[in-house]
Amino acid sequence: TIDYGLTQDDGADLRFFAADGAPLAYDIEAWDELGDSYVWVKVPQITALSNSDTITMYWGNAAATSGENASAVWSNGYAAVHHLHDDFNDAAAQRNTADNQGSADVVGQVGDGQLFDGADDSISLGNDASLQDIFDGGGTVSAWVYVDGWGESGYGRIFDKSGGTTPSASLPGWALELFGSQQALLFQVAFDGGLGQWATGAGSITLDAWNYVSLTYDSSSAANAPVIYINDQLQTLDPVYTTAPSGSVLSDAVYD
Repeated sequence: TIDYGLTQDDGADLRFFAADGAPLAYDIEAWDELGDSYVWVKVPQITALSNSDTITMYWGNAAATSGENASAVWSNGYAAVHHLHDDFNDAAAQRNTADNQGSADVVGQVGDGQLFDGADDSISLGNDASLQDIFDGGGTVSAWVYVDGWGESGYGRIFDKSGGTTPSASLPGWALELFGSQQALLFQVAFDGGLGQWATGAGSITLDAWNYVSLTYDSSSAANAPVIYINDQLQTLDPVYTTAPSGSVLSDAVYD
């Protein structure tokens, strides 16, 4: 806990240090002196099962100016980081500010989030070069998702960068979406020789609960398959809904 009476009103006097005294970059997602505040800190390491790795937080200097540096926190190849706490700003250096298209503020898993109606609400990140072909050579997307329905036609989109509802040779790109009939995730990506498709096992997504979803994929070879985690558990891909792509991946650069 922290005594807000000893801090500046916006948390400008916060400072974080590693055990060796090195200053640590931090990003204040939300500062609420009447409730909970959320601060992301970039730490040098977290050793598995360690009870000795520590960081120290300092506050109480009324003359201090802000030391926050969000770009330094999200500096390891992040193309975009959206906390969705009352805004659509990108905390990463690319500053890919999102455009809200109908979603509403709601309490999230960490701070605030956005509520989508399951029909036509979305958030668009645009088409900056930093967002194009992110799986070329390997890339990762992740999100906290509270699933209280399966979305439009049972395929609610979590991430999408494609020219069509289903990626194809004529409308290339990729999509990670809910797979309502299987209560799972479905990932599709367009190659010039055919669509690649993979799904997690039936029942892998829990309804009316928070699900932490992470997907890593390397599109440089049609032989590669995605690696998908749900709530930190590696998922086995369902062979019934797996279609291996062929040829070369098609660029998504013309779509947002």
